[in-house]
Amino acid sequence: MPLEFEHEDIEEPKDRTKLMWLGVIVLFVAMLAAIWAYGRIKPYHSMVRAKHILISSNAADPAEQARSLELAQELRKRILAGEDFGELAQKYSNDPQSASRGGDIGYTEKGKLTEGFEEYVWTAPVGQLSEVVKTSFGYHLIVVVDRIVSDVDRAKQREDEEWRRKLSGEADKAASPAPATPPSAPVSPQPAPDAQPAPSPAPEAQPAPEPQPEAQPAPAPEPQPDAQPVPAPAR
Repeated sequence: MPLEFEHEDIEEPKDRTKLMWLGVIVLFVAMLAAIWAYGRIKPYHSMVRAKHILISSNAADPAEQARSLELAQELRKRILAGEDFGELAQKYSNDPQSASRGGDIGYTEKGKLTEGFEEYVWTAPVGQLSEVVKTSFGYHLIVVVDRIVSDVDRAKQREDEEWRRKLSGEADKAASPAPATPPSAPVSPQPAPDAQPAPSPAPEAQPAPEPQPEAQPAPAPEPQPDAQPVPAPAR
């Protein structure tokens, strides 16, 4: 008679693969939400992301400074000719923290970078290779990767721009010549009044004539004797 064994109900292991995939999906969605929120929420402080190649030099050694500057200029030409910035940063940059990342220094808060470097990254166009920038560390080639400006700094920039435009407008207004006065209508010449002869000077007063003696009547002619007839001639 065959032996019959009682079979106890053995619980089969649950399939956890679905739970693992569900966890991965939830994590992925959370990451997307975090990225979206970061893009939507403005930071309280302005930040900039840049990459650079540093050629360090000793400020007390002019010869070393000349060599460092020459190398930085050569690397800039090679980058403009098409060589990869990151590869040259790994090979030549004297900044050990960023050289391994292709020169990327990551996001840095405004005001935290050295003088010269700070001025460039906040004024240069994003993605443009800089000229050689000199700082107290040496010579840099810089590319601004990204720039995030806070609402506060953005408002300040607008105020500064408006103020500069106002000053520029006032300066232009002061420098511009005064508008020319339009010529007045020609005035027709008025006929001159007839010239009046100048009054002749008054004659000088003559002395009064001396009184003349009264005229005496002429004496009457004496009577002549009557004329005698002339005798006729004899025949």
